[in-house]
Amino acid sequence: MRTHAPSHVRASMIAACAAAMAALFAAAPVSAFHPLITDDAGTRGRGNAEIELAIQHEHDAYRSFDRTVDSIIEGIWGRVSYRDDVNQAGVCVCYGIIDSLDVAVGIPYLHVRTKERRSVYAPGPLQGLAYRSTSTATGAGDLAIAFKWMFFELNGLSLALKPGSTFPIGNEDQGFGTGRISPYLYFILSHETEWVLTHLNLGYIRNENNQYRHEDLWHASLAFEFRAVKEYLRFVVNGGLERCPNKCSRVQNAFVLGGVVVSPTRDFDIDLGFKYSIALPGMESPGPDLTAMGGLTFRFSPGAPAAPSTEERKQG
Repeated sequence: MRTHAPSHVRASMIAACAAAMAALFAAAPVSAFHPLITDDAGTRGRGNAEIELAIQHEHDAYRSFDRTVDSIIEGIWGRVSYRDDVNQAGVCVCYGIIDSLDVAVGIPYLHVRTKERRSVYAPGPLQGLAYRSTSTATGAGDLAIAFKWMFFELNGLSLALKPGSTFPIGNEDQGFGTGRISPYLYFILSHETEWVLTHLNLGYIRNENNQYRHEDLWHASLAFEFRAVKEYLRFVVNGGLERCPNKCSRVQNAFVLGGVVVSPTRDFDIDLGFKYSIALPGMESPGPDLTAMGGLTFRFSPGAPAAPSTEERKQG
């Protein structure tokens, strides 16, 4: 038997899924080197601009047990299986105010599709039959604005601070926003050699929200870039651990990511990556099971000389 779950059940599913996706997006640094989650300490240089267009698809399947009063009355209490598919498009614009200071503005747009399957447990002729429903929601997430200040650079080692905040423009009733301003701060370390670049991020996010989620979040991640063909082809790997926003979960969000970046020119990148959530046997990760992502990055120098490369700065 195929039928539809009550409207309040569908709304709660959509809000839970979308809010989780928006929270994870907000926690990630704006304008990281796509497809990496971990940002690098480098800045664009005074007068230089960068536009990043990114898309990603997230898939997550999980189970829960519903014991709410409404579900018991309706006879649909018990084990529930969910499948979430989230398509997200984002744009980020970054501009170099001075050589050591950038400003970045980013916003995501999401489409969430949630499939639910639950069994009828109430005594009667419908017992054992399955309820199936599909719910969708579409909307913009919260706006994010961040500044990156590279305060130290010597012999390939760079250090930076990245303060920023999200601003509530997303529809919080649908779960696409937190409904409040949420500031964050990241410490970034990068080290560059001829063929390998290493990046470390340590972050704190004050996740102000109206969705019964943790307000104090943390993030730690490490990334590597391997130059297969110098300046033209790079392979990237990324791993990290961050606090799950959901107060009902005691499992933290661990992830690994791999990808490739092709640079036909110095001012244009094409990237592709895959991100997996890690969970212990018998446990479900709070993050999406699998994320596929791709992006295009364009760099411009309107009215300003091109920012010198690291090698040029070393020679100078």
